[in-house]
Amino acid sequence: MVKKSILTIMVLSIVAKIFGYLQQFVLAYIHGTSTQTDIFIVSISIPMLIVPFVGRIIKNGLIPQYYTLETRHGKQSADNFVFNITVLLTVIFLLVIVVVMIFSENIINIIAPGFNEEMVEMSAIFLRITIFSIIFSSFTGVLHSLCHIKGIFWAPAITSLPMSILLSLFIILSAQNIYYLPIGFVVASFSQLLVFIPVFKKIEFKPMLNIKLFDKNISSFLIIVFPLFFTTMVSDLKTMIDRIIGSLLETGSISALNYAASIISISDVIIGVSIATVMFPAISKLIERNEKSEIKSIINENFIYVSMLATPLSIYIIIFNYEIVELLFGRGEFGQDSIVLTSTAVAFFSLNLLPRSVKQVIHRVFYAYKKFHIPLIANIINLALNLILNLIFITYTNLGIGGIALATSISGMITFVILLIILKSKLNISFYNSINKFKVIVYVN
Repeated sequence: MVKKSILTIMVLSIVAKIFGYLQQFVLAYIHGTSTQTDIFIVSISIPMLIVPFVGRIIKNGLIPQYYTLETRHGKQSADNFVFNITVLLTVIFLLVIVVVMIFSENIINIIAPGFNEEMVEMSAIFLRITIFSIIFSSFTGVLHSLCHIKGIFWAPAITSLPMSILLSLFIILSAQNIYYLPIGFVVASFSQLLVFIPVFKKIEFKPMLNIKLFDKNISSFLIIVFPLFFTTMVSDLKTMIDRIIGSLLETGSISALNYAASIISISDVIIGVSIATVMFPAISKLIERNEKSEIKSIINENFIYVSMLATPLSIYIIIFNYEIVELLFGRGEFGQDSIVLTSTAVAFFSLNLLPRSVKQVIHRVFYAYKKFHIPLIANIINLALNLILNLIFITYTNLGIGGIALATSISGMITFVILLIILKSKLNISFYNSINKFKVIVYVN
């Protein structure tokens, strides 16, 4: 059943990724690595920072807490808890929208200091539109978790599908009017909710519509996930720093980093996230039952799965980075300079493909045990190393955008090793036997 669920998520993720690529391809074909593309990417940076930020907190914190409440107090109490969390998020996001509407230009000046006055003004207009997407995306995050709790994995796996299709259509329209870009982003974000219509009855979500924003369950949940809040913030801050530094380099660097990241994320989404998503609810249940030997067995098994799939993929991308970028994006406004810029980033990003995929599994282990502070420590180390290496490579080498990607890979590999050591020392979970099998996998590849 578990293997079937993993395979289902992988296949659907591949389909979703294909359409995600088509959306990136349409953007590259029509706008390339132009000023308009940089403006659009910067304008969605805040929504794309907030949504995954809150989404990861919901998915990684809500599932273990739901099982705890269901085991101790029954399903009704767990459903009421999810309902109150949803209402609380809606109130918070409405306040965020008001703040962004007021201070949009100040925000753009912070996240894109290399933009001129005209670019800042247009980015601020875009941001005032795209920020409304966070309301729809927060509901999507809650429904993701409810589906995973009920063992429904196919619907969450394809939420990006309607978004990619609709956004592609609006990107085509933006060739006539650039403002279709931010409008399309909001409409596409809403479309993700439509995926859950067929499965909503199966979720069996029946809370009492009695709003209690600060009851003991909410309070205890916020205390537990407080480190996760900062873990996610630090992780997203690292991406933001890369874009800030990218804005100081040649025009199109932000766009190239974005295109490169979309290629590298294939390993994360199709392999790491797919396997970790199925594993997470399973080990959360086992932890409540204190079945330690079964937990260790599942974790090691999933390490092997990730290694078997991510290793050949990483080798392939490292060797054929230029050809991959040329094949995926080398058309229309995405010319030779754009291909070289993007493939340079891909080459250096790909060095960290396997560690970042395995970290998806490791992080879920700590979250299931509600030890949210450990990934926080690792992410702070990662952020510090990434910033230091970014400054070194940009200042003392001619790597340019490659320096940003290399800094990300080196800092990622170091923190991966740190997480393995902590996993052994804190939870007595070792990948020793799995690593021996991994050596065979590398040899075969």
